[in-house]
Amino acid sequence: MTEIRSNQLAGNTVIETDWVYTPVASTTTTSKPAAPKPATAAAPPKPSAPAPATAPKGVFVVCKADADPHTRCYNPPVDGGDGNYGTWMPSYQKFLQQNYHYPQSVGCSKLPTLDEAQVYYQTTLDQARLYTSINGIPSPIVITNWKSK
Repeated sequence: MTEIRSNQLAGNTVIETDWVYTPVASTTTTSKPAAPKPATAAAPPKPSAPAPATAPKGVFVVCKADADPHTRCYNPPVDGGDGNYGTWMPSYQKFLQQNYHYPQSVGCSKLPTLDEAQVYYQTTLDQARLYTSINGIPSPIVITNWKSK
């Protein structure tokens, strides 16, 4: 039990106890303990706003074959996966030969976002529609459905 004594000393009240400090073994240097922080009410959590929609990133491919005056072929953007021009162009050319008997070469363009690929595809298609013939030969436009493998 702790004994408490009270004395008047030079107009001040002094309170004495029989409590003795017992140090606790520590491997760190002891320092004066921090003053306790006043209790505050936690702020209510802010509602999370949906993340802004961003265009998917990756590799998107737009392929076309427009050298043959009898048929010009354009393919909408597709996910290019981990492929490259060395896989996309032969694959698209094989697709055109099997499905449209297309004898000419093809070209593919790689774009970093789906939005950019769609804009590029639409611009290319709009320009192609301005020219309805090649060397006076009517030139229909075919929209293909090739997918990169």
